[in-house]
Amino acid sequence: LNPISTECRMCLERGAFRTCCSGYYCHSCYYQSGRCPGCQVEAPLTGVAAAGLKPDPGKFAVGLSWALSFLLVTITAVGLALSYFNASTTPTTIWGHSCQGWFPVCDLAVCIDHDGAIDYGEGGGFLPAAQPYKVCDREASTNQVVASACVYDKEMYAWSNHLLGYDLCVSSPREENSRPRNVTDLHPLLLYSGNQSGVFIFDDDFEQPLRNVSAPWSEIVNGDRSSACGVNSRPPERGMHGGFEPPMNKKALVFTGVATRLAITAGMNIEHGGRVEFYLKMGPISTDDNSECKSAFSDVILEYITISASEWVTFGSFPAWMYRGEEFQFVSRDIPIDALSNSTRFRFRQASFDVLRDHWAIDDVRIFANLKADWEKSVKFEKRQAEQDARVTLAKCCYSSEQCDVFDKKNSNFDDEQCASIPGFDTSNSRLKLSELLILYMLLTAVAKALYGLAVRRFTRLASTLTGEHSDSCRTPEGKLFCRKSFRSDPQVSWQITVAIILSVALISTLYRLLDALGIFQCMSRKHADGYTCKTNGTFVVSCLLAVIFDTRAIAVLLSQVFCISPSRKQRGLEVVVDLNPDQCFMRVGSKAIP
Repeated sequence: LNPISTECRMCLERGAFRTCCSGYYCHSCYYQSGRCPGCQVEAPLTGVAAAGLKPDPGKFAVGLSWALSFLLVTITAVGLALSYFNASTTPTTIWGHSCQGWFPVCDLAVCIDHDGAIDYGEGGGFLPAAQPYKVCDREASTNQVVASACVYDKEMYAWSNHLLGYDLCVSSPREENSRPRNVTDLHPLLLYSGNQSGVFIFDDDFEQPLRNVSAPWSEIVNGDRSSACGVNSRPPERGMHGGFEPPMNKKALVFTGVATRLAITAGMNIEHGGRVEFYLKMGPISTDDNSECKSAFSDVILEYITISASEWVTFGSFPAWMYRGEEFQFVSRDIPIDALSNSTRFRFRQASFDVLRDHWAIDDVRIFANLKADWEKSVKFEKRQAEQDARVTLAKCCYSSEQCDVFDKKNSNFDDEQCASIPGFDTSNSRLKLSELLILYMLLTAVAKALYGLAVRRFTRLASTLTGEHSDSCRTPEGKLFCRKSFRSDPQVSWQITVAIILSVALISTLYRLLDALGIFQCMSRKHADGYTCKTNGTFVVSCLLAVIFDTRAIAVLLSQVFCISPSRKQRGLEVVVDLNPDQCFMRVGSKAIP
């Protein structure tokens, strides 16, 4: 039926469609008495009819309510959108950790000693170094990884003095289009993926004596460490983290002299490819006879030779006119396929030159060796993933990080003595976890509350005794006594038993899991085993006992005062007493007076 064409059974007007007891009525007739006009069935006011009985709040109030509603909806929508954006653009790391924080970024420039975990090279597996990482040491590091990293465990990162709790990034969607990607740029984003997943097997900034561990030169002829031709003022990113800091550039390798000018590296393992990076400068044109860096007019070449070859092969030629000037210029050359071997040497050489001039210099020479292709899909990587996960869990538990829970300790058979194997671990740096601190604060609050209650009751009782203002009733000016009304509330045993069973099962299950996590059952089953000693963490045990006490007390209060559940011998109805004297403001439920 069309509501507009339907007649009201009472006023015969055409109007809104309302039906009850097989009849149709308009709004005014349907709601005039709160019951159906035809059969007197209750018809409560709802919707527009109910709203019509309310006072008009005004345009300002309505507009304000709409504005607040719109604001709440907008805040919720923006919050959900930001949460989704944060989750979808969070950086990913080599070992699968989640960078911690709101919109985290890979803002740590780190240098990792690859030899700290596994050798790079023949038999080494060509895989990333496993955690815990070892910071580069200029005196001892042979192979180095320089990359951008993020923090995945802030507590462990802070308490280990920035040695643990971070991982190398392999992707960072928010930064990939906003930060430079070249090592020559300021604060570059160096993701450990693609052509950046590898190891610097050679690195020499010429600030230390030649032929050190990280830069094994096999031969240098007429090349000296000096600043005669200046130094590279824009060194590549080498990391600055965990106590490692590269020195200021003060020297370069300058070539002068007669007969021969060259520098040859030792054999490098570059079976899976890589690149050679360095900074080159040739003497600028000058008429100053006293200049230490004489003008250059002859080219410099870069060559390689493998262990099975007999001749050097040129794969880079650098004309003097292009690299002659006041500044060092960055050079990067991919290593040719024919040069890939487990022992390839590289040579910097000036084939022909004028002995009285043609000076040139190189600085910040580095050779980068790629990891094996698809290293992240290899069986060895999966095996190392499990090994490093166990190491990271141990470190988290040793430092009492929030990311190590009681079941992590149980599943990993945690033992405090294993913490000594963590590089740089110091027991004084471990802290109470947040959950343990909260329990401690609750204990202090409970003690303070109890002392405050004792003090208040004592002084209140003393003041009442001194002033003589204790009375069980009060009188009106006419001398009449207000009476106290009382009634009883009888318990409903069925639903009380249901609630008691649910809460008791939850408490028993929690206690079982707690004892299991503490290793009590394991200790009981193995207490007679030879050489087995049950070990427990005293701080953790005390925290658990306090938590159990607080939880048990809270459940007892919930059962007795909210659900009115008590032992069977006390299952009596509660007497409720109310004083009708408005000045008394007295009410008592059972034995508890409510002033």
